[in-house]
Amino acid sequence: MQEGKIILLTGGGTLGSVTPLLAIAEAWRALDASVEFVWAGTHEGPEERFVRAAGIPFYALSAPKLTRYPSLSWLLILPRTVRSLWLSWRLVQRLRPAWILSAGSYVSVPLVWAGKGCRARVMAYQLDVKPGLANRLIAPIADRFYGVWEGTRRQFGADVRVVGMAISADRTHLPSRETARAAFPSLTEHRPTILVLGGGLGSSSLNHCFEAAAMTLTQAYNVIHLTGKGKHIFIGRVQPDGYVVHEELQETYSHAMALADVVVTRAGMGALADVVAGGKAAVLVPLRGAQEKNAHIAEKAGAALVLRDPSPTSLLPKIHEALNRRQEFEKNIRSLFPVIGVARRIAQDLQSWCAGRGSDPRP
Repeated sequence: MQEGKIILLTGGGTLGSVTPLLAIAEAWRALDASVEFVWAGTHEGPEERFVRAAGIPFYALSAPKLTRYPSLSWLLILPRTVRSLWLSWRLVQRLRPAWILSAGSYVSVPLVWAGKGCRARVMAYQLDVKPGLANRLIAPIADRFYGVWEGTRRQFGADVRVVGMAISADRTHLPSRETARAAFPSLTEHRPTILVLGGGLGSSSLNHCFEAAAMTLTQAYNVIHLTGKGKHIFIGRVQPDGYVVHEELQETYSHAMALADVVVTRAGMGALADVVAGGKAAVLVPLRGAQEKNAHIAEKAGAALVLRDPSPTSLLPKIHEALNRRQEFEKNIRSLFPVIGVARRIAQDLQSWCAGRGSDPRP
Protein backbone atom coordinates (compact mmCIF):
# COMPACT_ATOMS: atom_id res chain seq x y z
CA MET A 1 0.00 0.00 0.00
CA GLN A 2 1.25 3.46 -0.89
CA GLU A 3 1.50 5.81 2.09
CA GLY A 4 -0.57 8.95 1.57
CA LYS A 5 -2.92 7.14 -0.81
CA ILE A 6 -4.66 5.08 1.87
CA ILE A 7 -8.09 6.06 3.22
CA LEU A 8 -9.17 4.23 6.35
CA LEU A 9 -12.95 3.83 6.67
CA THR A 10 -14.39 2.78 9.99
CA GLY A 11 -17.86 1.82 11.17
CA GLY A 12 -20.16 -1.10 11.79
CA GLY A 13 -22.32 -2.95 14.24
CA THR A 14 -25.24 -1.98 12.00
CA LEU A 15 -25.26 -0.86 8.37
CA GLY A 16 -26.30 2.70 9.22
CA SER A 17 -22.71 3.92 9.48
CA VAL A 18 -21.51 1.70 6.64
CA THR A 19 -23.49 2.52 3.49
CA PRO A 20 -22.70 6.28 3.35
CA LEU A 21 -18.97 5.60 3.72
CA LEU A 22 -19.13 3.00 0.95
CA ALA A 23 -20.86 5.61 -1.23
CA ILE A 24 -18.06 8.11 -0.52
CA ALA A 25 -15.46 5.46 -1.38
CA GLU A 26 -17.27 4.72 -4.64
CA ALA A 27 -17.30 8.42 -5.56
CA TRP A 28 -13.66 8.90 -4.57
CA ARG A 29 -12.55 5.95 -6.70
CA ALA A 30 -14.33 7.53 -9.68
CA LEU A 31 -12.24 10.66 -9.12
CA ASP A 32 -8.93 8.92 -8.41
CA ALA A 33 -8.49 5.24 -9.25
CA SER A 34 -5.09 5.10 -7.51
CA VAL A 35 -6.47 5.65 -4.00
CA GLU A 36 -6.62 2.61 -1.70
CA PHE A 37 -9.37 2.00 0.86
CA VAL A 38 -9.19 -0.13 3.99
CA TRP A 39 -12.00 -0.78 6.47
CA ALA A 40 -11.92 -1.31 10.24
CA GLY A 41 -15.18 -2.63 11.68
CA THR A 42 -16.64 -4.94 14.27
CA HIS A 43 -16.25 -8.68 14.69
CA GLU A 44 -19.98 -9.37 14.98
CA GLY A 45 -21.69 -6.79 12.74
CA PRO A 46 -23.09 -7.29 9.22
CA GLU A 47 -20.67 -4.89 7.56
CA GLU A 48 -17.83 -7.24 6.58
CA ARG A 49 -19.56 -8.92 3.64
CA PHE A 50 -20.71 -5.56 2.23
CA VAL A 51 -17.24 -4.09 2.59
CA ARG A 52 -15.52 -7.07 0.97
CA ALA A 53 -18.12 -7.07 -1.82
CA ALA A 54 -16.98 -3.50 -2.56
CA GLY A 55 -13.41 -4.76 -2.94
CA ILE A 56 -12.16 -3.19 0.29
CA PRO A 57 -9.86 -5.09 2.71
CA PHE A 58 -11.48 -5.54 6.13
CA TYR A 59 -9.97 -5.56 9.63
CA ALA A 60 -12.06 -6.47 12.66
CA LEU A 61 -11.43 -4.52 15.86
CA SER A 62 -12.80 -4.95 19.36
CA ALA A 63 -14.19 -1.76 20.85
CA PRO A 64 -16.26 -1.15 23.98
CA LYS A 65 -19.87 -0.10 23.55
CA LEU A 66 -21.42 1.82 26.42
CA THR A 67 -24.84 0.33 27.13
CA ARG A 68 -27.75 2.68 27.70
CA TYR A 69 -28.44 1.37 31.21
CA PRO A 70 -25.90 0.59 33.98
CA SER A 71 -24.68 -3.01 33.98
CA LEU A 72 -21.71 -5.11 35.04
CA SER A 73 -20.20 -4.55 31.58
CA TRP A 74 -19.45 -0.96 32.62
CA LEU A 75 -16.71 -2.33 34.91
CA LEU A 76 -14.84 -3.55 31.83
CA ILE A 77 -15.08 -0.32 29.84
CA LEU A 78 -11.68 1.05 30.91
CA PRO A 79 -9.54 -2.06 30.21
CA ARG A 80 -11.39 -2.70 26.94
CA THR A 81 -10.86 0.92 25.88
CA VAL A 82 -7.13 0.73 26.62
CA ARG A 83 -6.81 -2.49 24.64
CA SER A 84 -8.85 -1.08 21.74
CA LEU A 85 -6.68 2.07 21.64
CA TRP A 86 -3.54 -0.09 21.52
CA LEU A 87 -4.86 -2.26 18.68
CA SER A 88 -6.07 0.82 16.81
CA TRP A 89 -2.71 2.56 17.19
CA ARG A 90 -0.92 -0.51 15.81
CA LEU A 91 -3.25 -0.61 12.79
CA VAL A 92 -2.82 3.09 12.05
CA GLN A 93 0.97 2.80 12.42
CA ARG A 94 0.90 -0.03 9.90
CA LEU A 95 -1.35 1.68 7.34
CA ARG A 96 -0.38 5.36 7.74
CA PRO A 97 -3.69 6.60 6.24
CA ALA A 98 -4.12 10.09 4.86
CA TRP A 99 -7.68 10.21 6.20
CA ILE A 100 -9.80 8.28 8.68
CA LEU A 101 -13.50 8.50 7.77
CA SER A 102 -16.19 7.80 10.37
CA ALA A 103 -19.97 8.07 10.35
CA GLY A 104 -20.58 7.72 14.06
CA SER A 105 -20.11 4.06 15.02
CA TYR A 106 -18.78 3.12 18.46
CA VAL A 107 -15.99 1.06 16.89
CA SER A 108 -14.66 4.26 15.29
CA VAL A 109 -13.90 6.13 18.51
CA PRO A 110 -10.65 4.45 19.62
CA LEU A 111 -9.45 4.24 16.02
CA VAL A 112 -10.03 7.95 15.41
CA TRP A 113 -8.32 8.97 18.63
CA ALA A 114 -5.36 6.70 17.95
CA GLY A 115 -5.20 7.95 14.37
CA LYS A 116 -5.22 11.57 15.42
CA GLY A 117 -2.27 10.84 17.68
CA CYS A 118 -0.48 9.53 14.58
CA ARG A 119 -1.31 12.74 12.66
CA ALA A 120 -3.98 11.26 10.40
CA ARG A 121 -6.73 13.63 9.28
CA VAL A 122 -10.21 12.80 10.58
CA MET A 123 -13.62 13.15 8.92
CA ALA A 124 -16.77 12.85 11.03
CA TYR A 125 -20.23 12.48 9.49
CA GLN A 126 -23.37 12.98 11.58
CA LEU A 127 -26.28 11.13 9.99
CA ASP A 128 -29.18 11.18 12.46
CA VAL A 129 -30.91 14.29 13.76
CA LYS A 130 -29.95 13.26 17.30
CA PRO A 131 -26.17 12.85 17.70
CA GLY A 132 -24.84 9.75 19.38
CA LEU A 133 -22.01 9.44 21.87
CA ALA A 134 -19.48 8.37 19.22
CA ASN A 135 -19.67 11.62 17.25
CA ARG A 136 -19.70 13.69 20.42
CA LEU A 137 -16.34 12.12 21.26
CA ILE A 138 -14.98 12.44 17.71
CA ALA A 139 -16.20 15.97 16.90
CA PRO A 140 -13.58 17.89 18.93
CA ILE A 141 -10.71 16.39 16.91
CA ALA A 142 -12.33 16.18 13.46
CA ASP A 143 -10.68 18.08 10.59
CA ARG A 144 -13.87 17.90 8.55
CA PHE A 145 -17.37 17.47 9.96
CA TYR A 146 -20.36 16.86 7.68
CA GLY A 147 -24.03 16.63 8.53
CA VAL A 148 -27.26 15.56 6.87
CA TRP A 149 -29.66 17.87 8.72
CA GLU A 150 -29.57 21.62 9.38
CA GLY A 151 -29.91 20.94 13.10
CA THR A 152 -26.42 19.39 13.14
CA ARG A 153 -24.87 22.84 12.77
CA ARG A 154 -26.73 24.05 15.85
CA GLN A 155 -25.50 21.07 17.86
CA PHE A 156 -21.85 21.00 16.77
CA GLY A 157 -21.10 24.54 15.64
CA ALA A 158 -20.64 26.59 12.50
CA ASP A 159 -17.79 24.48 11.12
CA VAL A 160 -20.23 21.70 10.22
CA ARG A 161 -20.86 21.36 6.50
CA VAL A 162 -24.52 20.41 5.99
CA VAL A 163 -24.46 18.48 2.72
CA GLY A 164 -27.20 15.84 2.94
CA MET A 165 -26.94 12.04 2.84
CA ALA A 166 -24.32 10.21 0.80
CA ILE A 167 -25.73 7.20 -1.05
CA SER A 168 -24.37 5.12 -3.90
CA ALA A 169 -25.06 6.26 -7.44
CA ASP A 170 -27.20 3.23 -8.33
CA ARG A 171 -29.70 4.15 -5.59
CA THR A 172 -30.30 7.62 -7.00
CA HIS A 173 -31.47 6.29 -10.40
CA LEU A 174 -34.28 3.76 -10.18
CA PRO A 175 -35.35 1.58 -13.13
CA SER A 176 -38.71 2.10 -14.82
CA ARG A 177 -41.77 0.43 -13.32
CA GLU A 178 -41.99 -1.83 -16.36
CA THR A 179 -38.43 -3.04 -15.82
CA ALA A 180 -39.02 -3.35 -12.08
CA ARG A 181 -42.19 -5.39 -12.55
CA ALA A 182 -40.29 -7.96 -14.60
CA ALA A 183 -38.14 -8.68 -11.53
CA PHE A 184 -41.26 -9.67 -9.54
CA PRO A 185 -43.45 -11.59 -12.00
CA SER A 186 -45.66 -13.14 -9.29
CA LEU A 187 -47.17 -9.78 -8.29
CA THR A 188 -50.54 -8.63 -9.62
CA GLU A 189 -50.01 -5.88 -12.17
CA HIS A 190 -52.66 -3.31 -11.27
CA ARG A 191 -52.49 -3.47 -7.48
CA PRO A 192 -50.54 -1.00 -5.33
CA THR A 193 -47.27 -2.44 -4.01
CA ILE A 194 -46.08 -2.12 -0.42
CA LEU A 195 -42.35 -2.47 0.24
CA VAL A 196 -41.41 -3.46 3.80
CA LEU A 197 -37.89 -2.73 5.13
CA GLY A 198 -36.75 -3.64 8.63
CA GLY A 199 -33.37 -1.91 8.58
CA GLY A 200 -29.91 -3.36 8.07
CA LEU A 201 -30.39 -6.06 10.71
CA GLY A 202 -34.06 -6.67 10.02
CA SER A 203 -36.87 -6.15 12.51
CA SER A 204 -38.51 -9.17 14.15
CA SER A 205 -41.42 -7.13 15.50
CA LEU A 206 -42.16 -5.56 12.11
CA ASN A 207 -41.79 -8.95 10.43
CA HIS A 208 -44.33 -10.59 12.74
CA CYS A 209 -46.72 -7.66 12.43
CA PHE A 210 -46.82 -8.00 8.65
CA GLU A 211 -47.00 -11.78 8.84
CA ALA A 212 -50.14 -11.49 10.98
CA ALA A 213 -51.68 -8.96 8.57
CA ALA A 214 -50.60 -10.73 5.37
CA MET A 215 -53.94 -12.30 4.42
CA THR A 216 -55.79 -9.01 4.79
CA LEU A 217 -53.08 -6.98 3.03
CA THR A 218 -52.99 -9.21 -0.05
CA GLN A 219 -56.70 -8.77 -0.65
CA ALA A 220 -55.87 -5.28 -1.95
CA TYR A 221 -52.07 -4.95 -2.23
CA ASN A 222 -48.90 -6.61 -3.42
CA VAL A 223 -46.23 -6.88 -0.72
CA ILE A 224 -42.45 -7.14 -1.10
CA HIS A 225 -40.99 -7.84 2.33
CA LEU A 226 -37.27 -7.77 3.19
CA THR A 227 -37.06 -9.51 6.55
CA GLY A 228 -33.31 -9.16 7.25
CA LYS A 229 -30.62 -11.81 6.96
CA GLY A 230 -31.37 -14.94 8.96
CA LYS A 231 -34.93 -13.87 9.79
CA HIS A 232 -37.86 -15.88 8.54
CA ILE A 233 -41.66 -15.62 8.45
CA PHE A 234 -44.48 -17.92 7.34
CA ILE A 235 -42.96 -20.90 9.13
CA GLY A 236 -45.93 -23.20 9.67
CA ARG A 237 -48.23 -20.59 8.17
CA VAL A 238 -49.51 -20.19 4.61
CA GLN A 239 -47.80 -17.48 2.57
CA PRO A 240 -50.50 -15.81 0.46
CA ASP A 241 -50.22 -15.09 -3.24
CA GLY A 242 -48.98 -11.57 -3.95
CA TYR A 243 -46.67 -11.60 -0.93
CA VAL A 244 -42.96 -11.87 -1.84
CA VAL A 245 -40.42 -12.51 0.94
CA HIS A 246 -36.65 -12.07 0.76
CA GLU A 247 -34.11 -11.89 3.54
CA GLU A 248 -32.36 -9.20 1.53
CA LEU A 249 -32.00 -8.08 -2.06
CA GLN A 250 -28.83 -7.11 -3.88
CA GLU A 251 -29.25 -6.59 -7.63
CA THR A 252 -33.03 -6.18 -7.48
CA TYR A 253 -33.29 -3.84 -4.47
CA SER A 254 -33.63 -0.83 -6.76
CA HIS A 255 -36.36 -2.69 -8.67
CA ALA A 256 -38.32 -3.23 -5.44
CA MET A 257 -37.97 0.46 -4.56
CA ALA A 258 -39.06 1.50 -8.07
CA LEU A 259 -42.15 -0.69 -7.85
CA ALA A 260 -43.20 0.51 -4.39
CA ASP A 261 -46.20 2.79 -4.01
CA VAL A 262 -45.68 2.95 -0.24
CA VAL A 263 -42.58 2.01 1.75
CA VAL A 264 -42.99 0.85 5.34
CA THR A 265 -39.64 1.11 7.06
CA ARG A 266 -37.67 1.84 10.17
CA ALA A 267 -36.37 5.41 10.32
CA GLY A 268 -32.65 4.69 10.13
CA MET A 269 -30.82 6.98 7.76
CA GLY A 270 -29.94 4.31 5.19
CA ALA A 271 -33.55 3.36 4.50
CA LEU A 272 -34.77 6.94 4.87
CA ALA A 273 -32.23 8.11 2.29
CA ASP A 274 -33.48 5.50 -0.19
CA VAL A 275 -37.03 6.72 0.34
CA VAL A 276 -35.92 10.32 -0.26
CA ALA A 277 -33.92 9.38 -3.37
CA GLY A 278 -36.86 7.40 -4.77
CA GLY A 279 -39.40 10.09 -3.89
CA LYS A 280 -41.63 7.52 -2.18
CA ALA A 281 -44.59 7.82 0.15
CA ALA A 282 -43.65 6.17 3.43
CA VAL A 283 -44.86 4.95 6.78
CA LEU A 284 -41.99 5.22 9.26
CA VAL A 285 -41.86 2.84 12.21
CA PRO A 286 -38.97 4.22 14.30
CA LEU A 287 -37.00 2.51 16.99
CA ARG A 288 -36.68 4.48 20.20
CA GLY A 289 -33.91 7.05 20.29
CA ALA A 290 -32.31 8.63 17.22
CA GLN A 291 -34.82 7.14 14.78
CA GLU A 292 -37.70 8.85 16.61
CA LYS A 293 -36.10 12.23 15.93
CA ASN A 294 -35.58 11.40 12.26
CA ALA A 295 -39.20 10.30 11.91
CA HIS A 296 -40.50 13.36 13.76
CA ILE A 297 -38.74 15.73 11.33
CA ALA A 298 -40.15 13.84 8.33
CA GLU A 299 -43.65 13.87 9.82
CA LYS A 300 -43.44 17.58 10.66
CA ALA A 301 -42.39 18.32 7.06
CA GLY A 302 -45.47 16.53 5.72
CA ALA A 303 -43.17 13.99 4.07
CA ALA A 304 -44.28 10.75 5.75
CA LEU A 305 -46.56 9.14 8.31
CA VAL A 306 -45.21 7.79 11.60
CA LEU A 307 -46.44 4.61 13.29
CA ARG A 308 -44.92 4.32 16.74
CA ASP A 309 -46.59 1.17 18.08
CA PRO A 310 -47.22 -1.11 15.11
CA SER A 311 -49.86 -3.82 15.25
CA PRO A 312 -51.83 -5.60 12.51
CA THR A 313 -54.84 -3.39 13.27
CA SER A 314 -52.93 -0.06 13.34
CA LEU A 315 -50.86 -0.92 10.27
CA LEU A 316 -53.65 -1.13 7.72
CA PRO A 317 -55.15 2.35 8.27
CA LYS A 318 -51.67 3.93 8.04
CA ILE A 319 -50.94 2.22 4.72
CA HIS A 320 -54.33 3.26 3.38
CA GLU A 321 -53.75 6.87 4.48
CA ALA A 322 -50.27 6.92 2.93
CA LEU A 323 -51.72 5.77 -0.40
CA ASN A 324 -54.39 8.47 -0.26
CA ARG A 325 -51.75 11.14 0.47
CA ARG A 326 -49.22 9.68 -1.89
CA GLN A 327 -48.77 12.73 -4.13
CA GLU A 328 -48.26 15.02 -1.12
CA PHE A 329 -45.64 12.73 0.42
CA GLU A 330 -43.82 12.12 -2.86
CA LYS A 331 -43.47 15.88 -3.34
CA ASN A 332 -42.34 16.69 0.21
CA ILE A 333 -40.00 13.75 0.84
CA ARG A 334 -37.58 14.85 -1.88
CA SER A 335 -36.92 18.14 -0.08
CA LEU A 336 -36.18 16.51 3.29
CA PHE A 337 -32.40 16.51 2.61
CA PRO A 338 -30.16 16.30 -0.49
CA VAL A 339 -28.96 12.92 -1.78
CA ILE A 340 -27.95 13.51 -5.41
CA GLY A 341 -24.21 14.11 -5.76
CA VAL A 342 -23.56 14.26 -2.00
CA ALA A 343 -21.01 11.42 -1.95
CA ARG A 344 -19.09 13.01 -4.82
CA ARG A 345 -19.15 16.42 -3.13
CA ILE A 346 -17.64 15.00 0.06
CA ALA A 347 -15.05 12.96 -1.85
CA GLN A 348 -13.97 16.01 -3.86
CA ASP A 349 -13.63 18.11 -0.72
CA LEU A 350 -11.52 15.53 1.10
CA GLN A 351 -9.47 14.78 -1.98
CA SER A 352 -8.65 18.45 -2.50
CA TRP A 353 -7.42 18.70 1.07
CA CYS A 354 -5.26 15.60 0.54
CA ALA A 355 -3.74 17.34 -2.45
CA GLY A 356 -2.96 20.42 -0.38
CA ARG A 357 -5.72 22.53 -1.86
CA GLY A 358 -8.11 22.44 1.09
CA SER A 359 -10.52 25.33 1.32
CA ASP A 360 -11.71 27.19 4.38
CA PRO A 361 -13.48 24.58 6.57
CA ARG A 362 -16.35 26.91 7.30
CA PRO A 363 -19.44 26.26 5.13
